[in-house]
Amino acid sequence: MRRPEQILHQQVAAYLRVALVSGPAVWTTFPAGGGGRVRGAQLRASGLRAGWPDIQIMWKERSRTAFVAIELKSKVGRLSPEQRECHDAIRLAGGLVYVCRSVLDVQAALVALNAPLRARVAA
Repeated sequence: MRRPEQILHQQVAAYLRVALVSGPAVWTTFPAGGGGRVRGAQLRASGLRAGWPDIQIMWKERSRTAFVAIELKSKVGRLSPEQRECHDAIRLAGGLVYVCRSVLDVQAALVALNAPLRARVAA
């Protein structure tokens, strides 16, 4: 993972720890980028799908569970073909995928979805 995306990943994780209400919501992250060929082979052998988004968030919403995946990209980062394919598969399964380039982008997506937030960052 390039440094700008790694920094963004850490900023978003810090935001989610504070802003997302635990209990009705749960989230995790799996920073799979980097590590070289051997690490990539180990992850694939363990079942990691190429292009899987960086962050997954779930919460109970009335009688259903909302699933949102967030792909973090730097200001100039682009989606790979594997990421596009994976995001399409998630959407086909009923999930939502957002590509976010800042903490404010993540917050805007969660606000639009009425995610259980207890805090917001100012613009």
